[in-house]
Amino acid sequence: MSDLDLNASVDALVDREPDLPLPAVRRQLRLADDLTQRQLADALHVKPLTILRWEGGQTEPRRPWRDAYARLLQRLAEKHPEAAQITDRSAVRGSSPGMPTPPSGSRGSG
Repeated sequence: MSDLDLNASVDALVDREPDLPLPAVRRQLRLADDLTQRQLADALHVKPLTILRWEGGQTEPRRPWRDAYARLLQRLAEKHPEAAQITDRSAVRGSSPGMPTPPSGSRGSG
């Protein structure tokens, strides 16, 4: 393996997209600090609908918004560590907020 290959591998690690918490945790962190979606949108220079989609898991932020959003969420997690924990098991399975989660072992129609 050449030095160029090694350097490229290292650069890829350093330049990777910042990790973001699960969408449900993003929302929990915002709410823990009594922030509205509009306040977050104004701070990040995006539309409130964008925040709704990021928190709902429909879309993921791209750079430079992803970096700023990751920084914001990290700071909120430090300020409100309890909000960084997932308390709703449906969030882990990716269910939409407000949608009932079928009991384990039940079968859906179709």
